[in-house]
Amino acid sequence: MREDCVNFIGRYFCNPLRSDVKEYPLNLTDFKYRNMFVIDYGRSTMTVGLCFNGTNRSDVLKGFLEFNPNKCMDSMQISADLAFLLSRCVEYSVVRWDLAIDVPVDRERVHMTKDRRKYELSQTSYSNRTEYLGQRNHVGRVKVYNKTAESDLDYALTRVEITLGKLDVHISEFEKFVPEIWIDNPQHELVDYTGLSDTQIVLCDLLRDSPNPEYYMARLSYRMRKKIEPYVIGSGARLCTDVKCVTWIVTQISDYLKEVSVSGNAQKVPDTEEELEKRNPFVDK
Repeated sequence: MREDCVNFIGRYFCNPLRSDVKEYPLNLTDFKYRNMFVIDYGRSTMTVGLCFNGTNRSDVLKGFLEFNPNKCMDSMQISADLAFLLSRCVEYSVVRWDLAIDVPVDRERVHMTKDRRKYELSQTSYSNRTEYLGQRNHVGRVKVYNKTAESDLDYALTRVEITLGKLDVHISEFEKFVPEIWIDNPQHELVDYTGLSDTQIVLCDLLRDSPNPEYYMARLSYRMRKKIEPYVIGSGARLCTDVKCVTWIVTQISDYLKEVSVSGNAQKVPDTEEELEKRNPFVDK
């Protein structure tokens, strides 16, 4: 942010006419943001953090934005707020963003293969469970969950979310974060167990009949898990990502941010205290 704009941005959101803004108390804790605002756009919110309490003197000029474009980008208000904020930044970039992949099948048919990343499981039932790979709030984090239950949908939908980093990352970086995901056929087909011992065959049969095979497979040794995995959860189709589609999404995000920045410099966003007081902060109400 520009040094002369730090306080001005805070006053922009503290405007008493902005009933859609919640301001949090001043936070002087190390490595936290001093000022935090949450703006409610109806379907979703945007979080704004200003003045980072870091070790360098210039850290106070750093801030962040966090929002879900799929839920709030139809609001004219967020477009105005983004234009105001980005026009006052010396530079800005996307640090993290979530790529959502929707699979139109029941959650119990989707199996994510555990790799060397940290694995977590949260479930209320086998059909309503959420699996994670990787560390929270880090690039490479994967989440697989029942979107039907989460959004109260009337059709089968499983969502795979992958947290990615900067927009200029090479597509090969993206591919290394995509886990191996299999989608079972509605009915298990007969499997050729050639090459497995009798004990391994019995283990495969038990796991295939288990309501939660991933839980038990995670407790096996890495070598054993990799050997029987194709026979247990590999009887369907492997989920493949469309690299061209991902590249198109990255381009759309980049183009949108450029468009907002240009519009923010072109349109009459408030530049003085007098303009801020006169301007109705609600653009779509």
